[in-house]
Amino acid sequence: MDAALIKDLTNAYALAVAGADLGQPNGHLYAMIALPLGAGLEEHNIAIKVLKDTGLVEEESFFLTWSGTDEMRDRLRAVMEG
Repeated sequence: MDAALIKDLTNAYALAVAGADLGQPNGHLYAMIALPLGAGLEEHNIAIKVLKDTGLVEEESFFLTWSGTDEMRDRLRAVMEG
């Protein structure tokens, strides 16, 4: 297990979910972000757990939606816009 990779995944997933108005399917994040970074399913699941445990996302039927503050979401969206 690679802690630095999990941190990168967690950050990337937070950006992806915060940037999506309706949320993101868990599996899409795995396919679009984790696999290209060389992460396995274990690292992916840990990153999702971190986001859920910190209250930034909620998951229902493998679909992730933003549950953090609006202020945090706006800050993350500003990061994505550059």
